[in-house]
Amino acid sequence: MPTEVINKVALDVAAELGDDWVAQSGDDHNYRGWDAYCQRVSNPACRLHLDARWPPGRLVIIGLRGQDAGRFWNSQVKTEITVSQNKTPIQIANDITRRLLPAYERELAEATVRMTKAAEDQQRLTSLARQVAGVLGAAFRADETQGAGDRQASVRVASGTSGVSGSIDVLDGHSRIDLYVPTEHVLGIADSIATLTRVP
Repeated sequence: MPTEVINKVALDVAAELGDDWVAQSGDDHNYRGWDAYCQRVSNPACRLHLDARWPPGRLVIIGLRGQDAGRFWNSQVKTEITVSQNKTPIQIANDITRRLLPAYERELAEATVRMTKAAEDQQRLTSLARQVAGVLGAAFRADETQGAGDRQASVRVASGTSGVSGSIDVLDGHSRIDLYVPTEHVLGIADSIATLTRVP
């Protein structure tokens, strides 16, 4: 399907999807011009990729996840359909509306919520780690993990006049403390931990 044809298909499909949709030309040279996009105006993250390369005679339509929200996507959610290239724009739009958009837009919204919560959690951990670093007079380093995995922020404690060195990783739920301390402080540290964790 030549570039001008797939672009015309995207334009016509976007028109059938409604006023909230626009068509865009393909921007990846790997597709040799055989692709295009339909995108929601009110929610640019909602973007459909139309690929006419393979299989022959079929149009593959994929709801894109995006670089940010895609890291928090439920991989079990179906975001791809194929239709015959012989279908009319209104038939293709109907297939998109019926077979793709309900699950795709629902998961796009939920992934965005998960992404926002992850950012808030990371901000909270980073703030706490900065406070810990301030108390200890130590170096702070944020170690943000990718995707929906555990987030953390780290404090590095360099050996100084106090004789304390090591690291504290502030994590969700529980944190990891790996410190070298003078032996005479061990009992005091144990007593502090027991006091902090004692059930009233």
